[in-house]
Amino acid sequence: VEVQLAGIGGTLIEAGHGVRVQADCRVEDLKLASTDMVILPGGLGGVHSILACDTAMNFIRLAYADGKYIAAICAAPTILAQLHITDGRKATCYPGLEEKMGVAVMTACGAVQDGRVITGRAAGSADEFGLLCLQALKGKAAADQVAADIVGAENMFCRWSAVKARKLVGGVRIQIHHQRQKQAAQGNNQHDDDAKDGALVVHKLFQRLAFHPFFHRCCFCFYHSRTSFNRS
Repeated sequence: VEVQLAGIGGTLIEAGHGVRVQADCRVEDLKLASTDMVILPGGLGGVHSILACDTAMNFIRLAYADGKYIAAICAAPTILAQLHITDGRKATCYPGLEEKMGVAVMTACGAVQDGRVITGRAAGSADEFGLLCLQALKGKAAADQVAADIVGAENMFCRWSAVKARKLVGGVRIQIHHQRQKQAAQGNNQHDDDAKDGALVVHKLFQRLAFHPFFHRCCFCFYHSRTSFNRS
């Protein structure tokens, strides 16, 4: 799929946290005839910019009237509501903005398509939203293939982590069993019920996971990414 990123007010766009994005063209340079889908990004700042740009708003209106797909994610579906594009259609948006969606039929999901209109809930729904957009343009087979490719590594990790989790839980249960035997040997026959035993398993499991190297890498990558954005 050929994607063209259009900027408002120029081609070097400063996004959240000072991140700069180089657009392919200005919104004034877009050609309706060569457009199959218009996708509106989220973020309140971006939404305000689009709403304040007559050229962008007119292009969205014309694209919808010409039968193009219109997609929006996060706060951007509220733009479609203002243009009455989502009127009577199933839609989703960032939680808390539902009151700005007019008479859209709000759906609590990651992404939803109703005819030529596709909406996504938030950044965490970007994969589901993107796959719906791809399916609309290239068909279900293409979307399924991309979905299989992007979750392949995740499935591999899930299989790996399931084995590791069983070993961790088994080790924790053995540890608790030895503690119970030690208590019994000392004459302490007071046993917790099953619910408390289960809670103890979970508590000790999280204690072990906190020191697991994989979780250390996850936390470091997340923190490092945030500091990188803040320094940009």
